[in-house]
Order: sequence, then structure tokens, then C-alpha cells
Amino acid sequence: MPAKPRGPRTDVAKPEPMELSRLKAAFDGALAGLAGVEAKRLFGCDGYFVGGNIFALVWKEGRLGLRFEPSEALAGAHALPGAAAWEIGSRRMPQWVLLPVALHKQPAKLRAWGRRAWAQARLRPEKLKVTRKAGAHKVVKPAVFRRLPKPKA
Repeated sequence: MPAKPRGPRTDVAKPEPMELSRLKAAFDGALAGLAGVEAKRLFGCDGYFVGGNIFALVWKEGRLGLRFEPSEALAGAHALPGAAAWEIGSRRMPQWVLLPVALHKQPAKLRAWGRRAWAQARLRPEKLKVTRKAGAHKVVKPAVFRRLPKPKA
């Protein structure tokens, strides 16, 4: 089997990236009504989380990245004309795909792909929350993982 090509596809015309604020607003609209969606700043970008799991990122370069588990959804997203594997320097992010820029202006398709990534993120185990007290990091563990006191002899 031949190796998968890396990087952006060259057989499609590359539209100009959408302005970041307009892309974020379009994606916020596409995610409207989905339960538990949290938007946070991450690495200078806008990240979207559910249950503490990231599923989307408005990348600084004006592209929308979605995270999928290895599945038909990931393969389908990579097969879209203009989609690209997400690479940071020489490091490839295997579970991420940069959606085609042309899709940014198609609310119905943007919503469908955003919903697929959101649904997969909801299936992953919920992340523990980290709280900070007096400059120290403290992880809040669920009660089932707390150590019980040792029995007295």
C-alpha cells in the first residue's frame, strides 16, 4: 500500500483563510445547542472542549482543526477536497484534520463535522479538573480514587 501523502493537498485551489474572528463566530454558531461545549484560549488559539476533552481548535493560520479518534469520520474528513493533515513543524498530529477552507463558509456542513468531533469527544473519559492553591497545583480526584486511611493495628 503506498504511503499517504503528507501536508495539504495540491490538487485543489487554496482559498484564502477566513479572518479568525469570523471563523470563530461561524464555528460558535455551528456548535449552538450542543451540550457541554466550553471555549477556552489554548496556545494563542480558541479551543473547544466537552467534558475536559478538546475536539476543535481555531488555528492561528485561519484554519479549523477537528480531533477524531481513528475511525471512518477521521478518514472521511481527510478525504474532503482541501483538507489537510495537521502538522506543527515536523510533527504530525495523527488524530487531527484541518478542514477545507471552503467548508468554513458552509454552516450546515460545518455543523455536521463539528457535531461528529463533539460526539466522539463526549465518549472519551472525562478529564480531571486542576485547581491551584497558593501557587501549588492540586489535582481534584474523584472519590473512588482517594486513598482510604490505613486501619489501626
